[in-house]
Amino acid sequence: MTHIGGEAVLESDLHRYVDGELPAARRAEVEGYLATHPNHAARVAEFCALTLTLHRLYGAHQPPNPRIEALIADLDRALYRRRFRRRLLRLAAGALLLAVGAGLASAHPGVSGGIGDRVLGREAADAGPAGTGGAHRST
Repeated sequence: MTHIGGEAVLESDLHRYVDGELPAARRAEVEGYLATHPNHAARVAEFCALTLTLHRLYGAHQPPNPRIEALIADLDRALYRRRFRRRLLRLAAGALLLAVGAGLASAHPGVSGGIGDRVLGREAADAGPAGTGGAHRST
């Protein structure tokens, strides 16, 4: 049970919302509540999807409720945007960590031949032929 505007939002309110049985004022309160509580909005989207499925399977004589379909579409878009933002943040964090790691590895003067050099393409350019310790002899 959650309170909005002094009244509690009950499970029955959510079901009545999905079924279109709430008065306009209460429906607006529940919509405001759902806009700020994505977990409950996701549950309502599941209720709406279930309702549509049941109507399509067993209530073929009833036309689909356009308000329910619009609600499902709105909630799907909101959930998609949230997932997209999370993925984008993870990608940005990974890129930042990679850049910082490569920068630290390449900036450290005492380390050579490490991962930073391989990432930046300086594999063995500074080292001479093997076994000469960096000195190059001409014959």
